Amino acid sequence: MNWDKMHESNVIMNGLIKTDKKYQFYYDETNNTRMFKLTEDGFNDDDSAYFILGGVVFDKENEITNESLDGLYNDLCVPKNLAEVKFKFIKRKSKSFIELLSKKSVQIFVEWLEKHNCWIHYSYQDNLYFSLVDIVDSMDESHLFPKTLKNTLYECVKKDKAYFLGVLYQHNYPNITDQKSFVSDIVSGIENVGNDDDFYLEYLRQSLKSYKHKELAFLQNNNDLVTIESYSGSYTNRIITFINGTHTFDQEETIEAYINQIPSIKIKGKKVQNYQFVNSKTCRLIQLSDWVVGIIRMWMSYMERLSIDELHVSLSLLNEPQRKTASQLQSIFNTSLEENFAFKHGSGSNDFELKINLFLEYEF
Repeated sequence: MNWDKMHESNVIMNGLIKTDKKYQFYYDETNNTRMFKLTEDGFNDDDSAYFILGGVVFDKENEITNESLDGLYNDLCVPKNLAEVKFKFIKRKSKSFIELLSKKSVQIFVEWLEKHNCWIHYSYQDNLYFSLVDIVDSMDESHLFPKTLKNTLYECVKKDKAYFLGVLYQHNYPNITDQKSFVSDIVSGIENVGNDDDFYLEYLRQSLKSYKHKELAFLQNNNDLVTIESYSGSYTNRIITFINGTHTFDQEETIEAYINQIPSIKIKGKKVQNYQFVNSKTCRLIQLSDWVVGIIRMWMSYMERLSIDELHVSLSLLNEPQRKTASQLQSIFNTSLEENFAFKHGSGSNDFELKINLFLEYEF
């Protein structure tokens, strides 16, 4: 594997800066299904639950002391005999992001993050979106507006998910053997839900039709029905993007085993040894990362279910304590991105990115 090329393409193509800075990253994850695959009824897990890897990040100027952590745990009234504090401790049975904003424990934690100028980082993956991108990436015509076409296909599939997932399952996607039949079925689905006035949808439909007799390169020689083999790519992405940082991950046996079996990661001729897996019971900064990822999970789940207009209305209806915490959380997000835009990394639709931007720019 050409790690140099992966590092350079990731940094240059995305216009990333300060990726050589010596940050200290701490991580936890949520919604790791190990493998994401098609079943007769859809997928083996909820396709609206995004995989998220993230947590807190520091440099020497804003490194957190043990005394500060002691103060936070005392403010949260964490029992002295509790070996590990999981997100559910501060979540306090919240069933929604809006309810979460009302919890005193969450308010204490978010205020503490803002007061201590903590940065947060996250990488998210929309499993349905990610499962479909190889269709567009296989098309030569997609290079003109790849992101837009991926978003177009994704939104089209969501309009009649039962039909499209049935087609994928029937053809053992992403291991297509009868390409003509597969393309015909996808094109038929697009025609059934499509809008003739949608330029990109029509471009996608016409382009796909030509692949009844041409190869869709990324849909060959794959495992039947497995659309995501593992989530290890999110881990290696962080490792090779921030090559001078230190990456401390929570123990995750399948990920650790995968990364350890990779031949030495070398970039610019130098072996990359910037990561470790540790038991979260021994590292409070990983426990904080679990809380951060838990908040982000509920935040993203909240936005995923709403349209842009509905999200705007929902935010306008927050009460004063909720508004204060949401504003502080927004400030932490934005301060983190001001330090380094690469602290945010995602694979999702254009529409979802618009929702993120709405939250980050909303005047609370």
